[in-house]
Amino acid sequence: MNKQIAQVVVGLPVDRSFDYKIDSPFLGNVSVGQRVIVPFQAKKMMGFVVGLKDTSPFAKLKSIINVLDAEPVISSTLLELAEEFSKYYCCSFGEAVETFLPRNLKKTKKPVEISVLEKEMVNAGKSSFLLICGQPLDKSWQKILNEVKNTVDKNQGVIILVPENSRIKSVVSQIKAHVKNEVVVLDKKLKGTDELKSWIRLKKAEASIVVGTRSCIFAPIYNLGLIVILEEDNFSYKQDQSPFYHARDVALMRSKIEKCSLIAFAEVPSVEMFFLAESKKEDLLNLYPKTNLSVQVVDISNYRPKKNSLVSIPLYYAIEKTLNERGKILLLMNKKGFSSYGVCAKCQHVLKCPRCDVHLTYLFHSKQVVCRHCHYSANRPEICPSCNSGYVNFSGQGIEKLESEVARIFPMARVSCYDSDTKKFNRNSNVLVATQAVLNLEAKPSFDLTAVVQIDSELNRLDYRAAHKTFSLLLHLKNLTKKQMIIQTRLSDNYCIQRLAKDDFLGFYEDELELRKEIECPPFVHMAEVLVRSLKQEDALAQADCLYQSFLDQNIKDIEILEPQPHMIARLRDQYRFAILIKGKNVEKIVKVIRQSFKDIKRKSSTIITVNIDP
Repeated sequence: MNKQIAQVVVGLPVDRSFDYKIDSPFLGNVSVGQRVIVPFQAKKMMGFVVGLKDTSPFAKLKSIINVLDAEPVISSTLLELAEEFSKYYCCSFGEAVETFLPRNLKKTKKPVEISVLEKEMVNAGKSSFLLICGQPLDKSWQKILNEVKNTVDKNQGVIILVPENSRIKSVVSQIKAHVKNEVVVLDKKLKGTDELKSWIRLKKAEASIVVGTRSCIFAPIYNLGLIVILEEDNFSYKQDQSPFYHARDVALMRSKIEKCSLIAFAEVPSVEMFFLAESKKEDLLNLYPKTNLSVQVVDISNYRPKKNSLVSIPLYYAIEKTLNERGKILLLMNKKGFSSYGVCAKCQHVLKCPRCDVHLTYLFHSKQVVCRHCHYSANRPEICPSCNSGYVNFSGQGIEKLESEVARIFPMARVSCYDSDTKKFNRNSNVLVATQAVLNLEAKPSFDLTAVVQIDSELNRLDYRAAHKTFSLLLHLKNLTKKQMIIQTRLSDNYCIQRLAKDDFLGFYEDELELRKEIECPPFVHMAEVLVRSLKQEDALAQADCLYQSFLDQNIKDIEILEPQPHMIARLRDQYRFAILIKGKNVEKIVKVIRQSFKDIKRKSSTIITVNIDP
């Protein structure tokens, strides 16, 4: 007998499913995983069927208006993943399902023709995990490709994640050169229609390998056997909008549910992934080689000849020597523009973004001041906007200032600049002044001398991952170096710099894990950032205070709740932001506290609240 009631979830922050009656002509034609149109409050909404049953505790039920798909758009295993996803990332089941689907399936209320295989094959194997680290990708490709080939030879599917869209083309060409099977690209930067076509091809099992960025982890691949994450330490895998998922953690969830293998590659793996692999010794393949490369740490408090100079005496002589030997030089400085701080010499007015609580960066070549957060830009002011004084002083250093200084000191050198906005990489220069964007180039350049001109700002960030990000930056730079590397710093005793200089890859992770355990940060605890934002500062603060009190009233043990504080960027795109940080070893407890408070408090319509797990 056909079940007459469907349990439906919608893509709203509503933490429950809703019962709807199945009337004819839909009786017998509704399946779990289908999209349906249902009456919700005073309008029609698209929802997803997550269950069928015979009875409901509610006497009067509304009926399903329309069934959009002849076949389920989401499989039972992906529904299971969506449910776990929603519990972990503190979003609704419906929001999770929507996150898994391509844009055109979320937007359109028209039926989509999807004829799928009659039965879902279930992988009879068991989940496994391998972390490959310590060497460039080109030296690890063969092992990864062998695993891909072995998987497709067993008629199983493969998901390959890359951190950025620019990497997809080279990865696809590598796979096609070794594996005959069809490769499909699934990426949010595709046109909506193209994304849907690729998604349908995977749903129909017309291809067994899919390559894409973070959202590709939700691909409806048939009989999944292997997930590969390339450069898993890249923070591009973290979604920057709600729900704030991390593709690496979702891959771990999916691997367990679908009993498939997971291979993660990174030259410098994240501390969380290294900790996971190290706890199971057989899951860590550390290929980091010892090198004879000279790494010189220069304490610039002793060696800088002038107060405003960016080039120390040891670096000056190293550049001069390398230029005389006709070698290539890379000077890395992780700040765009010419100056990062503009202030009136008379009234001390600071140039700030009108929408964000940040200083404007001055770009010398375009003669503009820009905001690095909201893309606001304006011509460099000739007079102070506050007191009309005729002189605005720009200080702070960026790569344009370093380029100018190097060109002045070494007039015979061919000096060029490179950052994420540079359209073409100049391979003919003697000296390249660049941000870390140079590390993302597909064809990796090499240099006789590399130097990190300014590294202390990276280490001093208000981020518990700062040391790892700095170590990763330095090690990637070291892998581009043929002869000599110089690090200018005032923090020469920092363990991150010392471990790099001593070629002690594993020692860095030992130090970092010890520190994170001491200050109670991931991977030893979970964190949740509850962010309240509003166009009105008083509304955002009042809502944050209300939430904080609700958290405390629950009196949950083993959870630390910090008072509301202005976010690191207190105002962004005209919105004031206050954050509450919650720490605990059990993420389920943290989410339970947050969900309960959301039910208990009265929300202000002028505020928006988001939850970011492990920000």
